[in-house]
Amino acid sequence: MMRHISYRRAVGRRQFIGFAGALTMFSFLPGCGRRLPTYRYRMTVEVETPEGLKTGSSVIEVRTTNSPAFPGPEAGGTRTRVKGEAVIVDLGEAGLLFALLRGQSGDVDAAGFYAADTLLGIRMNTGSAEDRREKIRRLMAVERKGEIRPNRYPMLVRFRDIDDPTTVERVDPDNLAASFGEGYRLRRITVAITDDRVSEGIEERLDWLGTTVTGYLDGAFSGGGPELSNILDTTAFRRGD
Repeated sequence: MMRHISYRRAVGRRQFIGFAGALTMFSFLPGCGRRLPTYRYRMTVEVETPEGLKTGSSVIEVRTTNSPAFPGPEAGGTRTRVKGEAVIVDLGEAGLLFALLRGQSGDVDAAGFYAADTLLGIRMNTGSAEDRREKIRRLMAVERKGEIRPNRYPMLVRFRDIDDPTTVERVDPDNLAASFGEGYRLRRITVAITDDRVSEGIEERLDWLGTTVTGYLDGAFSGGGPELSNILDTTAFRRGD
């Protein structure tokens, strides 16, 4: 009996050591869990109005880390973290137009891929760790400005009452006149790599941001709509550490 118990303990000890060794090997896999170069880009929204061209811009930072190699939806890919704020275009008496940190379809990761998709026409989250590092190096070296394709635009919104987050409404990029009146038209949305500081201060326009709103814009902690205020949360307007 004692011999049987000793054997089980020995097997258990070897299994533990083997598992610990696997974890140690995993922790030293090339590029595993390592941060790739961080970059910033400026997104600029241009709107034609009866008073002339109006623009707004925001500097957004993208930090990319190689994700663990364990099985899962991000296995072998990357984790992307965005820091920055939505673009605000002040249209005067017509109100404010916001270009959010998410895609038109609601894609919350869109803001992390606009620069690479627009300036290089590539997917950043594919290939080996070194491939992704090289893509970022190439991206950071691009000096020209690029236009985001209309089918890749960020979600555009406005508020009927800027002091009430539940009054948020979608804006059709092909028909700004429906939201702001005759003579308003989206000209283009561009991105460009920059060394400028990440934008701050959106709470000066949205004083409820981070104070009166928790969870979704309607105050609920579970979302899904159908109202836009129950689909969007504060991360659509501001993200950071």
